[in-house]
Amino acid sequence: MATKWKSSIKLGLWAFLLTFSLSGILAFFVSWSNYIYKDYFQTPQFQNELNQITAYLNMFELNETTVEEAKKSVTVTDDEIDDYRYRHQDLNEQIVKIKDQYGILIQEAEESNNEEAISGYEKERDAKIYEVTTNLSSNEYVRTKVKQEKEREIEEYFRERETYRSEYLDYLTGFTYYIKNTDTEKVFTNLETSKDEPVKLNRDDMFFLTSYPVLDDENFNVYSSMDGYKNLAESLFPEGSGTLKGEIGVAKSVPLSSRIMVESEKYQQDQLTLLMFSLVSLALLILCFFLAKKAKAVPADIENLRPFYNKIPIDIKLSFFS
Repeated sequence: MATKWKSSIKLGLWAFLLTFSLSGILAFFVSWSNYIYKDYFQTPQFQNELNQITAYLNMFELNETTVEEAKKSVTVTDDEIDDYRYRHQDLNEQIVKIKDQYGILIQEAEESNNEEAISGYEKERDAKIYEVTTNLSSNEYVRTKVKQEKEREIEEYFRERETYRSEYLDYLTGFTYYIKNTDTEKVFTNLETSKDEPVKLNRDDMFFLTSYPVLDDENFNVYSSMDGYKNLAESLFPEGSGTLKGEIGVAKSVPLSSRIMVESEKYQQDQLTLLMFSLVSLALLILCFFLAKKAKAVPADIENLRPFYNKIPIDIKLSFFS
């Protein structure tokens, strides 16, 4: 009886080691592609962060267009006029809807003998009918309406932009940049510099350094967080404002508490954890095969445990690594 009990303990321990080792091997094959890079600054995740800070710099600092300047530069094309008309449906349909809408209100006012309300509803109805009639007949009227729509969108853009400022400032704690407008000679940087002293970031002092701009031409002037305003690109991002050249990167002196350094440290820890976990798992797997070969009775018993192992969810098998 004692012999069987000891055998069961050994079998259970062997099964546990086998499960642990297979989990480690599986974790390696699932996650290895995320941790093959030399460091965090070579990863796609960091590239996304770099793209984001580039977009934020363009949003808050490099593009100096104000609300008033953006409004003044608004233009309206013939296609936009046609689109506005199309959005407002057929003229007859609109007039019928307006009459039906106010017909009910006027009838209720008549039933209560409210002459002031009747007069007010009739004036509103006639004004709306005039508006939609003019809308579909006068290009200048529609042009004004479209321009007003764009101006309201510009105001909304600048209000929404402010909701991203705190995140932008958070990004600045991890990135260093020196960018110059080659046409106006104006410099944008978060370095302490002298006006007469040219600045060049020293690669030896940086974890990462690249030329600016870092986004391709298609996306450079489009704020990644503000895609709803692409139709205002010409007003918000006027051409002819100069060419921006410079460098942006992560200095070795940035605070360890910055989001970039926190992510870098986490990447290194996860990378080391995966490596050690995989090596230990491989060693245990080899040990399991060695023990199975040494104790010929074990494989037959272990085969009986296969159905139970197969039922273990994959997330539990990977829990050792999480």
